[in-house]
Amino acid sequence: MKMYKKILIAFISIIVILLMLTSCDMFATTEAEPSQLTETSSLGATIFTPTTVPTTPLPTYTPGSVSLLSPEEVKKQYDVTYEMKFRKCYYTIPGWIETDIPDEIVSAKDIREYNDRYFVDNPDAGTDYVMPLKRIIEHFKIPKEEIEKCIEAEKQAYLDLISDGYSIDLNSEEYELPNADIIYTFDDEIINDYYRRE
Repeated sequence: MKMYKKILIAFISIIVILLMLTSCDMFATTEAEPSQLTETSSLGATIFTPTTVPTTPLPTYTPGSVSLLSPEEVKKQYDVTYEMKFRKCYYTIPGWIETDIPDEIVSAKDIREYNDRYFVDNPDAGTDYVMPLKRIIEHFKIPKEEIEKCIEAEKQAYLDLISDGYSIDLNSEEYELPNADIIYTFDDEIINDYYRRE
C-alpha cells in the first residue's frame, strides 16, 4: 500500500509540473513583429493592431525633455493660425515617406494621392486627432523596420551636420524624430499623449 501511495504522489507531482510548464508557455509574450499585424474593420476604417503584447515598456514623454518652440514661432514658421495641441513631429509627414520607402511597398505617387485626399487644413478640427504619419503607415501597411531605417538615416544625417559644425539640437521640437515604438501601437490615445505639446 505504501508503494502505491509513493507512485501516486510521484505521478501527481509530474502532472502538476507539466501543467505549470504548459501554463508558462501559454502566457509567454514576445515583441510584435510588423508581419503580425491583424486587420480589423469598423465603419470602413482599416486598423492594424499587434497580435502580441510588447514585452518592453513603451517610452514616455516627460514635459520639458523636448525644448518647444513658442506659439508665435510655430505660427510664423509653419504658417498656421490655430494653436497646435501637439508637437511639430506629430503633424509632419517626413519627405522620406515618399522617397525612401521601397516602391514595392508603396509608391510616392500613391502616398501623394492619399495625402491630397485626406489632408485637412486644420488638423485640430474635430475631436478625433490622428497623427498623419500613423494614418499613412496604417493605410499602406508599411512594415516597422522600413520606418525605423528611415528614422535612423534621418538621425544620422543630422549627426553628420552637427559634426560639420551646424547647430542642431535633437532634443528640440524643430528636429524631433518620429518614435516608431509609439506610432506602431496604432493607439491614438497613446500617440496623442506622447506628442502632447507641454
